[in-house]
Amino acid sequence: MTIAHESTKKRSFPAALSKLQKGLNRFLYTDAYMLLVMAIAFAAWMVESALMGFICMGVLAVIALLVADDLLPVLANLLGCILMLYTGDVDMLLTYWPVVVPIALAFVIFLVRCTYRKVKQIGNHKPFTLGRFFFPYLGVTVALFLGGVGTISTEAYVSSLTSIALLGPGLLLGYWLLANFIKRDSGHNIGRTIAKLLAYFGLFVALEMIVRIVQADLPLAIWEKGHWSLGWAGNRNVIAYMFHFTAPMCLYLFTCYRKTGWAYLLLGVLQYACLFLTYSRGGILAGFAGLFVGVIFMIIKAPDKRIALVSLIAILTAFTVVGMCFLDEVSTVFINLLDRGFDSSGRFDLYREAWAVFKDNLIVGAGMGYQGKVISLNPILSSYWFHSTVFQVLACMGIVGIVMYLFYYVTRIGFVFKHFRSGYAMFVLVAWIGFEGYSLIDPGTMIPFPQQFFSMLVLLGLDLMIPPKTKAPKAIPAEVA
Repeated sequence: MTIAHESTKKRSFPAALSKLQKGLNRFLYTDAYMLLVMAIAFAAWMVESALMGFICMGVLAVIALLVADDLLPVLANLLGCILMLYTGDVDMLLTYWPVVVPIALAFVIFLVRCTYRKVKQIGNHKPFTLGRFFFPYLGVTVALFLGGVGTISTEAYVSSLTSIALLGPGLLLGYWLLANFIKRDSGHNIGRTIAKLLAYFGLFVALEMIVRIVQADLPLAIWEKGHWSLGWAGNRNVIAYMFHFTAPMCLYLFTCYRKTGWAYLLLGVLQYACLFLTYSRGGILAGFAGLFVGVIFMIIKAPDKRIALVSLIAILTAFTVVGMCFLDEVSTVFINLLDRGFDSSGRFDLYREAWAVFKDNLIVGAGMGYQGKVISLNPILSSYWFHSTVFQVLACMGIVGIVMYLFYYVTRIGFVFKHFRSGYAMFVLVAWIGFEGYSLIDPGTMIPFPQQFFSMLVLLGLDLMIPPKTKAPKAIPAEVA
C-alpha cells in the first residue's frame, strides 16, 4: 500500500505541472492577460520606476516564453515594454541591462524547443517559410544599404548603419521570426488577437496622454504648446502615429461582436478624440481621413447595421451636446489648432533640397547618412529627415530605392485588396491611410520602432490569417499503384 501511494504521488506531480502549464497557456491568450500586462506597464510608467517596469515585464515575458509555444501572446509583453518607458534617456535605461539576460535566455530556449517541434513535424508542410513579404522587406534592406555607396564619405555612411540595420534587416528578421513562430493552427484568430492587443495598447496610450495633459497644467488657451511627451513617444507626432494603428482596430472589433462590440466602439471614440488633442496637424488630417473610410467599412461589416447606425447617431449627438455645454472650451481647442496654421514648417525647402540631391545622385541616392543644409544636425546622433516617404527615398536611395519601395508597397497593398472581403483587411487599409498619409509629410516610415513595427504588425495579422499555398502531392502513376 505504501509503495502504491508513493507511486501515485510521483505520477500526480507531473500531471499537476502539466495542468498548470495548460492553464497558464490558456490564460496567455485571454483579454485579461493583455490588460494585466499593459496595466502593470502603465503603473510602472506612472510611478516612473524603470526598475519596477523592467522586472515585471521581464518576469511576465519569461513565463510566456517558457510556457507558450507561440509568439502571439508574447506580443503583449513587447507592447507593455513600450508603454512603461517614461523617459527617452537611453543611457539611463541601459543601466538595467541585467534584466534582459533572463529574457534572452528564455527566448533562446523558446526558439530551440519550437524549432525542434517544427523539424519533427510530419506532413507536406515545410517547418519554416520565408513568408509572403520576405522579399519586399529584403528589397528595402538592399536599397537602404546601397544608398549613398560611392557618393558620401565613409564616416557619413557608417554613422547611418544603426538606423539602416534597424529599418532594414531588423524589420526583416522581426517579420521572419513572427511569421514562423506565431502558430497558424493555435485555434486562435490571429488578426483579431492582434487587433485586441492594439486596441488595449491604444487605451493606455490615451491614459498616458491624459495624465501628461493634467500634469502639464497648461491653460487651455495654450495647449498647442504642450508636446505631451510620454517618454517612449517623444512628441505629439509619435502619439498620433500610434492612434493611426490602434483606433481603426477598435472599429474592426466593433464589427466582430454583436453584444459587446459597443465597448470597442467607445475605445475607438476615446482614441480618435485623443488623436485630435495631440494637435498634430498632419496626424489629425490623415487619421480623420482614415476615420471617414473606417466608418463606412464599419457599417458595411457590422453584424447588425441598425445598431451600427444608431450607435453612430448616439455618438454624434453626445458630441453635439457636450460641444454645446462646453462651447467656449471647444471653441478654444479649435482656435488653437487653427492658430498653429497650415504652413509647411520648412518642408517645401526640404523637398526642393531632396529633389536636387536626387538629380545629383540618380542611381543609389545620397544615403541615409546624408546631412543637408536646410536643417543642421549632428551626423553621429541624428538622421536627416526630409519629412516625406517619397522625398526620403528619392534623395537617399535614388532609382534603386524607388524600384524597391514600389515593389514593397505594391506587394503589401495588392495583398490587402486581394483579401479585401476579410473585415480585418479593410481596417488594415484604414490604418495605412492614416500612417502612410501622414508619412507623406513626416518621417514615420523611416522610423523602425515603433512606427514601422506597428505597420508590419497589422499586415502580419492578415498574412497569418490566410492559409499558405500548398502544392498538391504528385499523383502516383496507375501502373505503379
